[in-house]
Amino acid sequence: MADRSVRSLQSLWTTKVHSVQFTFDKATSYALCALNRLAHAVPGVPPLTAARIAAECGMPEAVLRKVLHSLGRTGFVAGTRGMGYVLGSRGRSGSVLDVVEALNAMAPGDSGCFVKEGPCLSEDSCPIRHACQEVRAVLRQRLGAIPLSSLPADGQGVPFCFRESAA
Repeated sequence: MADRSVRSLQSLWTTKVHSVQFTFDKATSYALCALNRLAHAVPGVPPLTAARIAAECGMPEAVLRKVLHSLGRTGFVAGTRGMGYVLGSRGRSGSVLDVVEALNAMAPGDSGCFVKEGPCLSEDSCPIRHACQEVRAVLRQRLGAIPLSSLPADGQGVPFCFRESAA
């Protein structure tokens, strides 16, 4: 099934549907950056503050604080009163999918398609909806296989996707 889904995804890509974009929302992107930064923190150095992470990753501190609060409730980070943040148990062992699910960035039962979200009169017979379901299943499988600790980063642990590209 997975191989067929991957072939279907590849087929979709090569038939000019590649203009459909998959991006995380800002909260999820900020969460992945912060977790990656914390994963690459130097042992023995004091915990990283929200202000420092926000500055290094180029994101608004107020939004990051909310994201870190959500990550704390779900065990990805632990706050140290007045000191900053360290990785929690889920942050050390979790996957990208775990973060996406914890922040509700990808609803598990989502059955919408690229054309219309929610119920559809032809959802049982629509090839687009079926293709979207296959794409979501493959995406979930792939994101679940990516450990948070494996995201590429610079020497300070800032993910490369948060660095300005030299265009």
